[in-house]
Amino acid sequence: MSDKYLDDDELAMLAGLFRDSANRTDVPLMIAMDASLRALLEKASALELRMELNNQVLHFPVQLPAQLNEAQLTAPLITSDGLHPRAWRLPAPEGLSLVYRNGKRVAADIQDLSVNGMRLLSRRCLFAHRATRNVLMKLNTELTIPLSMTLVRQHRGNQFWLTSVTFELAVAERLVLSEFVFRGFIRELNKTTKQPDEAAS
Repeated sequence: MSDKYLDDDELAMLAGLFRDSANRTDVPLMIAMDASLRALLEKASALELRMELNNQVLHFPVQLPAQLNEAQLTAPLITSDGLHPRAWRLPAPEGLSLVYRNGKRVAADIQDLSVNGMRLLSRRCLFAHRATRNVLMKLNTELTIPLSMTLVRQHRGNQFWLTSVTFELAVAERLVLSEFVFRGFIRELNKTTKQPDEAAS
């Protein structure tokens, strides 16, 4: 399904579904299927709803509960479409901070964030004598995810260091971060859809 098949009302409805589901990670999706189709789908090792929006591709994991005509979507994996697809990065994520295990704040700003890595801007080198750093990521001061950051590359500019790191998460923690990133994606999407309207007015 592509954005050329969705009108503004449908895009707004999609945004509303995830804006209003702050306390849950799944959203009911009512679908019509007969018993033979469900039996076929249940044999699949994995199901997903694929959605294309501009240059991004959203992969929604689909689960089939006991009800005959209901499926569940969880927060999607978002990839940037192109010659070398990669996880979509949320620019300047809000409500997120990094602290060391001793409680001291990491002296760096998060430039962008994906479900498997991020870029950090700092005045000092973060990986001077080691290739990994253990930190805690705090989401909206309510949830905490332990991270083991692995250095990918770092570049020293005139005043700042730009550091790229990667990390791996357990399934439950990855779902939490995926939802956080997806909500940021919806906010960014709403910004881009409002700009043409404001220009026209």
